[in-house]
Amino acid sequence: MGYRFHTDAPLIYLRKLLLLLTLLVALTAATPAGGRATPAAPPKWRLQASSVTTTLNDISCGSPRYCLAVGNNATAVKTVDGGLTWTAVTIPYGVAHPSVSYVSVRCPAPGVCSILAAPNVILRTGDGGLVWRRHAISLPATISGLGRLACPTRLICFVTASPAGNPFTWFNHSGAMYKTSDGNKTWQQLPIPPTITCPGDCNARPVGYQLGWVSCQDAKHCRAGGNVFIGSHEGYAATTIRTGNGGATWQIANNGQGPPIGTCPTVSVCTGIYYEPYTPNVGPQLMRSVDAGSTWTYWPTVNPFKPLLTSIACTGSSFCELAGPKGKLAMAIDTKLFVQKTPTSQDLNAVACPRTNACYAVGANGTIVSRQ
Repeated sequence: MGYRFHTDAPLIYLRKLLLLLTLLVALTAATPAGGRATPAAPPKWRLQASSVTTTLNDISCGSPRYCLAVGNNATAVKTVDGGLTWTAVTIPYGVAHPSVSYVSVRCPAPGVCSILAAPNVILRTGDGGLVWRRHAISLPATISGLGRLACPTRLICFVTASPAGNPFTWFNHSGAMYKTSDGNKTWQQLPIPPTITCPGDCNARPVGYQLGWVSCQDAKHCRAGGNVFIGSHEGYAATTIRTGNGGATWQIANNGQGPPIGTCPTVSVCTGIYYEPYTPNVGPQLMRSVDAGSTWTYWPTVNPFKPLLTSIACTGSSFCELAGPKGKLAMAIDTKLFVQKTPTSQDLNAVACPRTNACYAVGANGTIVSRQ
């Protein structure tokens, strides 16, 4: 009787080893949090000529070579050559509304992109920008506006929505989630949990919550979450919700924990940054979940990560890039954090990594930086 191996453990370790070897090349003047600097090695983060000076709010890449960045004053720029050149994208809705802010963008494939124009308009192209379909989502009085997009396929997108009113009034309603399955022709509001249990001194009363992020791994599996300051006695209302049936039903994965920004590159693994804007001494901390958001582990950061890192993009189960104010850039490999040398002092608002060795970040005054 011959021997037979039936385990994935060696393969998992080999994959992690290959990832670490790849990232040794990608790290540039990267310093482990609280440790010594490692030798600089190309490639490094470099400034790109964006051709615009307006603040860019978000970026998404349908491939390592195709990315679309969007921002204030109906600004949109794209690259089709991996950042060598960026060209302005003219969108009819933006021409008619030149002061509109594009706040979120997702491109599930090259030339297939959806843009959120605040507060409630979704724009979609399936042909690289030649034709754009416009859809305005009618929002109830309890919702102030749409927030973040996630588009796992060419035709399917999800978008979060924020509660209306001051957070002190959110005791009786939460945000919302909407979905399109037909490429922006129609949208429907999805049934998410209406409230969560108050985390602080409020007799466990139900309170509303905010959805600051949404991340989909495929057409069926999505995770979303956020936190918001309710009051000095109530504390921060935080939660993570998830679906495994395309949004038909959502469950509370965690009541009391969850980052204000996060992403889930796989069905099980989620990573985010936790901070409390009204409590300066708390955070930022790297948060990581390996059970689809049911439990989160905090990994404290140190002074090099302040001011806050406010955007994150992950590729695979181990690798993430983070960006934030004053050009802050950092890398996470599992729970190890690295400060990266930045070519800009401009605030960075979003980051995208179509693969581990191709990342882009965008921000104030038309700033675009890339690491390849």
